[in-house]
Amino acid sequence: SNQTYIAGIACVTAATGKTTFQDCAFTGKIKATAAPTKATAMYVGGLVANCGSAEFTNCYSDGSIELSNTTFTTTVGGLVANATGNSTYKDYIFTNCYNATPITAGGKIAGLVGGTPTSATAGVFKFTDCYNTGDISAKATKAITSAPTAGIIVNYTPGSVFTRCHN
Repeated sequence: SNQTYIAGIACVTAATGKTTFQDCAFTGKIKATAAPTKATAMYVGGLVANCGSAEFTNCYSDGSIELSNTTFTTTVGGLVANATGNSTYKDYIFTNCYNATPITAGGKIAGLVGGTPTSATAGVFKFTDCYNTGDISAKATKAITSAPTAGIIVNYTPGSVFTRCHN
């Protein structure tokens, strides 16, 4: 497949096991100048572009994400662009995390997690004391006329939990 991964800390984490991020921050600038096409997937995350099962504690994004071409679909998250859990390594835990990075793109866009697995066997998301203050804007693209956009997470799986979170 033709994919582009761009992130402030890690482009891709392991598909097996759980990765831990503690006291991590993205305060820099990501400028994606690639021109995605219908056949190209672009994942841009403040911390991680393509993330297997992970735990994030006291992490935040307060930088700049600029996409020079929003003509085709991208997946963008202030913390994680795309969560790729599977039936064995599947859970995502976010504690005391936030996004303040403004994001404008075409496709799946969210303050914390952009793309997610959508079946219950792919895991659950647990957010505690998390929030978004970044402006999140979706642009219609040539590939789609509307895009899912959210302050915290675009899609969540059954069993996911949100405690004291706000946008």
